[in-house]
Amino acid sequence: MPTAPEVNAHLPAAGLHRLFRALRALFIALIYVAAAAALYYTFREFSWAQFKEDIRQRSFFGGRLALAVGLLALNYLFLMGYDYLGIRYIGRPLPLRKLALASFIGHVSSFNFGAILGGSSMRYRFYSAWGFSPLEVLQVLAVLGITFWLGVMLLAGVVFILAPMEVPPDVMAGIPLWLRPVVTPFFTHLPWFGAILLSVVVG
Repeated sequence: MPTAPEVNAHLPAAGLHRLFRALRALFIALIYVAAAAALYYTFREFSWAQFKEDIRQRSFFGGRLALAVGLLALNYLFLMGYDYLGIRYIGRPLPLRKLALASFIGHVSSFNFGAILGGSSMRYRFYSAWGFSPLEVLQVLAVLGITFWLGVMLLAGVVFILAPMEVPPDVMAGIPLWLRPVVTPFFTHLPWFGAILLSVVVG
């Protein structure tokens, strides 16, 4: 049985933990309120009637809007693959519906509030509630981040090689005059940069 000093020693820690949880909940609530306010001020000039009329005129089931919704769903299906790779890496079984839920909410939160405040924290709450240890959640997040950026570098590398872009004149204007003859052959087009990205992916 713990003695009175031991019980008193745990009281400040418990109080700080409750305070931290309350502040975290308040901070998250403020973020959502700010996001809702931003959406309101952005779309306050549009009425619901105008929105419905626009949808009707664009013929949802046969137009670009349907294509956009379909591509959006396909995008989140591909994004779910990152979480799947992370779960496979740590070797923990997880039903597909839970994986899809954590992936969807994690990516939506990440795109709106950033990876740390949004995606990572949301995934931690989901995976820890499903019995994952903090280390396992960290491993899932690490695999997710590494595979995502490897995919970005792979796509960017292919684009830079097949369709190399020209460096904007403003960037070249910032290079000293004496250095321009040296760097111009390398920075006029960027296929070499694509080769570097692909070498990182292969490595």
